[in-house]
Amino acid sequence: MLKAIPIGWCSWSFWIEDKAGRFAHIDMSWVLESAELDIDGERYRVRKPSAFGGSFELIRDGHVVATAGKRMMVRTFDVQAGDRPFELSALSVFGRAFRLSENGLQIGTMSPVSMWGRTAEVDFPDDFPRDVQVFLIWLVLILWRRAASSSAAAG
Repeated sequence: MLKAIPIGWCSWSFWIEDKAGRFAHIDMSWVLESAELDIDGERYRVRKPSAFGGSFELIRDGHVVATAGKRMMVRTFDVQAGDRPFELSALSVFGRAFRLSENGLQIGTMSPVSMWGRTAEVDFPDDFPRDVQVFLIWLVLILWRRAASSSAAAG
Protein backbone atom coordinates (compact mmCIF):
# COMPACT_ATOMS: atom_id res chain seq x y z
CA MET A 1 0.00 0.00 0.00
CA LEU A 2 1.32 3.40 -1.01
CA LYS A 3 0.29 6.86 0.09
CA ALA A 4 0.39 10.11 -1.93
CA ILE A 5 0.75 13.12 0.37
CA PRO A 6 0.63 16.76 -0.80
CA ILE A 7 3.79 18.68 0.09
CA GLY A 8 1.86 21.76 1.21
CA TRP A 9 -1.61 23.12 1.74
CA CYS A 10 -1.91 24.65 -1.74
CA SER A 11 0.66 22.52 -3.52
CA TRP A 12 -0.03 19.98 -6.27
CA SER A 13 3.39 18.44 -5.71
CA PHE A 14 3.37 15.20 -3.71
CA TRP A 15 5.50 12.83 -1.68
CA ILE A 16 4.93 9.13 -2.33
CA GLU A 17 5.62 6.76 0.51
CA ASP A 18 5.34 3.09 1.36
CA LYS A 19 5.60 1.41 4.76
CA ALA A 20 9.38 2.08 4.79
CA GLY A 21 8.96 5.83 4.14
CA ARG A 22 9.21 8.34 1.29
CA PHE A 23 10.66 7.01 -1.93
CA ALA A 24 9.37 9.43 -4.58
CA HIS A 25 8.58 13.07 -5.20
CA ILE A 26 6.18 14.38 -7.86
CA ASP A 27 6.92 17.98 -8.85
CA MET A 28 3.91 19.14 -10.86
CA SER A 29 4.33 21.85 -13.46
CA TRP A 30 2.31 24.97 -12.65
CA VAL A 31 1.24 25.70 -16.19
CA LEU A 32 1.53 22.61 -18.37
CA GLU A 33 0.32 19.10 -17.66
CA SER A 34 3.81 17.78 -17.09
CA ALA A 35 5.98 16.85 -14.13
CA GLU A 36 9.44 16.00 -12.90
CA LEU A 37 9.57 12.80 -10.86
CA ASP A 38 12.27 11.67 -8.47
CA ILE A 39 11.82 7.94 -7.82
CA ASP A 40 14.37 6.14 -5.66
CA GLY A 41 16.96 8.78 -6.61
CA GLU A 42 16.32 8.49 -10.37
CA ARG A 43 14.96 11.44 -12.39
CA TYR A 44 11.99 11.03 -14.74
CA ARG A 45 9.87 13.41 -16.80
CA VAL A 46 6.21 13.22 -17.69
CA ARG A 47 5.27 15.10 -20.82
CA LYS A 48 2.70 15.38 -23.56
CA PRO A 49 4.25 14.31 -26.87
CA SER A 50 1.90 16.71 -28.66
CA ALA A 51 0.27 20.00 -27.71
CA PHE A 52 -3.02 18.51 -28.83
CA GLY A 53 -4.56 15.31 -27.56
CA GLY A 54 -4.59 13.63 -24.21
CA SER A 55 -1.58 11.35 -24.29
CA PHE A 56 1.36 11.36 -21.85
CA GLU A 57 4.77 9.73 -21.72
CA LEU A 58 6.95 8.74 -18.78
CA ILE A 59 10.57 9.27 -19.82
CA ARG A 60 13.86 8.26 -18.17
CA ASP A 61 17.23 8.94 -19.77
CA GLY A 62 15.55 9.79 -23.08
CA HIS A 63 13.63 6.51 -23.26
CA VAL A 64 9.86 6.10 -22.96
CA VAL A 65 9.08 3.85 -19.99
CA ALA A 66 5.27 4.02 -20.19
CA THR A 67 2.54 5.83 -22.12
CA ALA A 68 -1.05 6.76 -21.36
CA GLY A 69 -3.78 7.96 -23.68
CA LYS A 70 -6.87 9.60 -22.25
CA ARG A 71 -10.20 8.62 -23.74
CA MET A 72 -12.53 11.40 -24.83
CA MET A 73 -15.33 12.47 -22.49
CA VAL A 74 -14.51 9.95 -19.73
CA ARG A 75 -11.93 9.79 -16.95
CA THR A 76 -10.14 6.76 -18.37
CA PHE A 77 -6.57 6.23 -19.52
CA ASP A 78 -5.28 3.40 -21.69
CA VAL A 79 -1.81 2.72 -20.27
CA GLN A 80 1.03 0.78 -21.87
CA ALA A 81 3.97 -0.21 -19.64
CA GLY A 82 6.40 -2.42 -21.51
CA ASP A 83 4.30 -5.10 -23.18
CA ARG A 84 1.47 -4.86 -20.62
CA PRO A 85 -1.67 -2.84 -21.43
CA PHE A 86 -3.81 -1.49 -18.57
CA GLU A 87 -6.87 0.66 -18.06
CA LEU A 88 -6.96 3.32 -15.36
CA SER A 89 -10.52 4.57 -14.87
CA ALA A 90 -12.77 6.37 -12.42
CA LEU A 91 -14.91 4.08 -10.27
CA SER A 92 -17.91 6.41 -10.60
CA VAL A 93 -19.03 9.45 -12.55
CA PHE A 94 -18.55 11.96 -9.72
CA GLY A 95 -16.17 10.24 -7.30
CA ARG A 96 -12.40 10.63 -7.09
CA ALA A 97 -11.56 6.94 -6.65
CA PHE A 98 -9.89 5.10 -9.56
CA ARG A 99 -9.35 1.47 -10.46
CA LEU A 100 -6.53 -0.15 -12.38
CA SER A 101 -7.60 -3.04 -14.63
CA GLU A 102 -5.72 -5.58 -16.69
CA ASN A 103 -7.61 -7.78 -19.16
CA GLY A 104 -10.89 -6.55 -17.70
CA LEU A 105 -10.03 -7.53 -14.10
CA GLN A 106 -9.52 -4.95 -11.38
CA ILE A 107 -5.99 -5.28 -10.01
CA GLY A 108 -5.58 -2.02 -8.07
CA THR A 109 -7.16 1.15 -6.72
CA MET A 110 -6.34 4.74 -5.80
CA SER A 111 -8.70 6.74 -3.64
CA PRO A 112 -8.67 9.84 -1.45
CA VAL A 113 -8.25 9.24 2.27
CA SER A 114 -10.99 11.78 3.03
CA MET A 115 -13.67 13.66 1.18
CA TRP A 116 -11.91 17.00 1.58
CA GLY A 117 -8.20 16.31 1.31
CA ARG A 118 -5.81 15.35 -1.46
CA THR A 119 -3.95 12.62 0.41
CA ALA A 120 -4.55 9.30 -1.33
CA GLU A 121 -4.15 5.62 -0.59
CA VAL A 122 -2.83 3.56 -3.48
CA ASP A 123 -3.05 -0.20 -3.78
CA PHE A 124 -1.31 -1.32 -6.96
CA PRO A 125 0.20 -4.78 -7.58
CA ASP A 126 3.58 -5.43 -5.97
CA ASP A 127 5.00 -6.69 -9.29
CA PHE A 128 4.59 -3.24 -10.85
CA PRO A 129 7.80 -1.26 -11.18
CA ARG A 130 7.77 1.74 -8.85
CA ASP A 131 8.21 4.18 -11.74
CA VAL A 132 5.02 2.90 -13.39
CA GLN A 133 3.14 3.11 -10.08
CA VAL A 134 4.19 6.74 -9.61
CA PHE A 135 3.22 7.52 -13.23
CA LEU A 136 -0.26 6.06 -12.59
CA ILE A 137 -0.55 8.15 -9.42
CA TRP A 138 0.41 11.25 -11.40
CA LEU A 139 -2.31 10.50 -13.99
CA VAL A 140 -4.97 10.44 -11.28
CA LEU A 141 -3.58 13.58 -9.63
CA ILE A 142 -3.71 15.48 -12.91
CA LEU A 143 -7.42 14.63 -13.23
CA TRP A 144 -8.01 15.71 -9.62
CA ARG A 145 -6.25 19.01 -10.37
CA ARG A 146 -8.38 19.54 -13.51
CA ALA A 147 -11.55 18.95 -11.47
CA ALA A 148 -10.39 21.32 -8.70
CA SER A 149 -9.54 24.03 -11.26
CA SER A 150 -12.87 23.75 -13.05
CA SER A 151 -14.88 23.81 -9.82
CA ALA A 152 -12.91 26.84 -8.57
CA ALA A 153 -13.54 28.67 -11.85
CA ALA A 154 -17.26 27.86 -11.66
CA GLY A 155 -17.84 29.20 -8.32
